[in-house]
Amino acid sequence: MTTNICTKCNEEFRIPFGEYPYHTCPKCRAQSRNYYKASRSITSRKDPYEELAHAIVLQAVKDWRTAYRAAKRSYGMYSQGSWNRVYNCESFFRSEWFRVLTNDNIDGKLLIKRLRKEEDERWNRSHKQT
Repeated sequence: MTTNICTKCNEEFRIPFGEYPYHTCPKCRAQSRNYYKASRSITSRKDPYEELAHAIVLQAVKDWRTAYRAAKRSYGMYSQGSWNRVYNCESFFRSEWFRVLTNDNIDGKLLIKRLRKEEDERWNRSHKQT
């Protein structure tokens, strides 16, 4: 059974799965197509601003990892650009904007510490002397 929403009277009603896509609302007798698609998208969708904030933070973590790995691999003047990207990401993690995006749920300094620890462990495993 799926819970559906009538587009005319906004009442919820239930229908069995796999039923023909035309449904009649028991209250107003309005007939419409694919209530279940509308109800699934309405009820399962998160706040788009939260999704955007999550995506921004996730991309910053990915950028930090990419820059940190490149900085660890490169030497001399070539590593300077990578380290600058690492420091830019870390300054974002310490910023007020980061705290706004995460609703103060994530400590930026602790995130940096954990990311460095994970990447250093990964580096040590991959460059272990045999």
